[in-house]
This record gives sequence, structure tokens and C-alpha cells, in this order.
Amino acid sequence: MTDAVLEVRRSRPIAYLQAAFTAALLALATASVVTFWDAEGPRDRLLASAFFTVILAVYFWHTLRLCWDRSPVVVVGPSGLYLPSALPEVIPWTTVRSANYPGGLLGRHRVDIDLDIVTRARARVGMRIAGDPIAGRMGSPSGISIITQTLDTKASDLMAAIKRYWPPPETPGEG
Repeated sequence: MTDAVLEVRRSRPIAYLQAAFTAALLALATASVVTFWDAEGPRDRLLASAFFTVILAVYFWHTLRLCWDRSPVVVVGPSGLYLPSALPEVIPWTTVRSANYPGGLLGRHRVDIDLDIVTRARARVGMRIAGDPIAGRMGSPSGISIITQTLDTKASDLMAAIKRYWPPPETPGEG
């Protein structure tokens, strides 16, 4: 999308913080494997420690990849909204049914978008509980949310960029 007005990426400081926290947990898990390796007794504790160490190693690798990833997560432009993790093509503004920034305590890091049902059905969205920045909204079959908590742009700034193009002007013949 070459006509981008706003490109939103992952926040590097938050990605580094997550990687450091995961590295600390991985070090603790590795230390527990070493401790249980030398311990006498049943091996179930060693197996459990090894299992969690493998999970943390994979998660640590994932957080490192997020530190290096500078590709945009959300792109706002005149032709539409581009969410590369959800859809490979730009979502035209005509398929956006509503855009809302709830604000307040619970909605300050979120922009809610309702799409037409066909576009929403094709979108591959994640889950908010998993930390995905593009998530489906429960109770709304056509709704998605852009969670900006781990991104480099505030939800209010993202909504201001969206308002530049949405709602699109009515075309002649519509009524």
C-alpha cells in the first residue's frame, strides 16, 4: 500500500521488555531442569521442567522475532484499511460498516471495526487473550478490534487517521 497515511508497527520497547522477561523465565526453567537432573527420586519433575523449558524457549524465539519485525501491523490510507495479518488485501472503506474508539478505562487501547459479513468471514483474526493486535470481537459476528497496547501508535491517533477516510463520501445514485 503506497498511499499510506499512517503505518502502525509493534512497539520496540515493549517487544524488548517481553523478550527480557521471557529470557528470565527461560533461565529459571533451565535452572530447574539442571536441578532436577541431578536430584534423586522420581523423574516426573524433570519431565515437567523440561516440558515448560521447551515451551518457554519457543516463546522466547517468538518474542525475539517480534523485536526484529518492523513490518506494519495496520496501515490506513485513502484506498482502505490494510491489516496484513488478517487479510492479504486492503479492506476498502466501503466494506467498513462502523469504526469506534470506545476510550475510557477499558477501551483506551482499542479501536472497534465492523466489516461487512463477507469480508469478516475471510479475515483471519487472533484472540485478545493471546496478545494478538488484530482480534475478533465476541458477540459481534462482523466485528474486529485493533488492540494498540503493544503497538507504537495510540488508539485515539489510529481512530483519527481512520476518520480521515471513513465514512466514505456517498457516491451518486446511493441513497
